[in-house]
Amino acid sequence: MRPLVLSLVLTVPFTARADTWWGVDKALHFSVSVGLSAGGYAASSPFFEARSERALLGIAAAWTIGVAKEVVDAFGAGDPSLEDLAWDFGGCLVGAVLAVMIDRWIVTPLLGAAQPSS
Repeated sequence: MRPLVLSLVLTVPFTARADTWWGVDKALHFSVSVGLSAGGYAASSPFFEARSERALLGIAAAWTIGVAKEVVDAFGAGDPSLEDLAWDFGGCLVGAVLAVMIDRWIVTPLLGAAQPSS
């Protein structure tokens, strides 16, 4: 499956439009990715014990949605942007880190549950 997605992304030409690293839509890409990544972490909690597994699932889910959005844009639904993908990825990482911190320092002490240290 990965080679198919990679080949789609690499073969679809990105339009040469003026997209800045600090465009108005970048905050939206970042914040949505933060929410999706943290939400993926939370949704995986009943299924995975290790925080590292939860974080990876959250990152993977959010990143997959971000890449899919840019692929759809590349096929004519919008303007594809590598800058958007970079902000998406940054948001994925920040969301996972925030979710781990909240789980470790707030949720676990409040619930008194023994959580693995990974």
